[in-house]
Amino acid sequence: MKKINLFATGLLLLFLTACKSKQAASECFEYPKQIDSLQVRDLYDTARLYLFTWLCDSKIDTYYRGQFELKYKSFFLRNDSLELFFSHSLSKELQDSTASSEYVHKSSFAFNIKTKQKLWGWDINGFSDALEPGDERFQTPASAEVVDFIRSHKYILNPCFLELAKRKSLLVE
Repeated sequence: MKKINLFATGLLLLFLTACKSKQAASECFEYPKQIDSLQVRDLYDTARLYLFTWLCDSKIDTYYRGQFELKYKSFFLRNDSLELFFSHSLSKELQDSTASSEYVHKSSFAFNIKTKQKLWGWDINGFSDALEPGDERFQTPASAEVVDFIRSHKYILNPCFLELAKRKSLLVE
């Protein structure tokens, strides 16, 4: 009887975790009003995917940046350039009592709004030098290195990151 109860409890926990993950993934595609008013959902999703794939395997303490939450903050539109600003931070569920400001990063991604061409990506903690035209992660987020990382760490990565990767065909289940 104890084994049955233990099994049922484990099954219930697995179900609740899966539901929470699916809910988080669906919330991933609720767009900010500014993004809807500019009609740039595709650029918004592209920016989030590129920021996630660019930084996913960078480690801070014991956490990968692919575990962090990416939250939209604002935009800057000038002439043909659109820059989207984000906060990339460790979720409260993962933080312990020693959490520091090291777990909060400001990031952005810019596009030519007419051609939808990527212009630049930026992260305040020094990663901006690594993302330049010609950089494999800037040209395509689906590098073998990134795809291997996603596959081998998918159980700990941010649900939005995984859902974006699935929708953009980086991750096939």
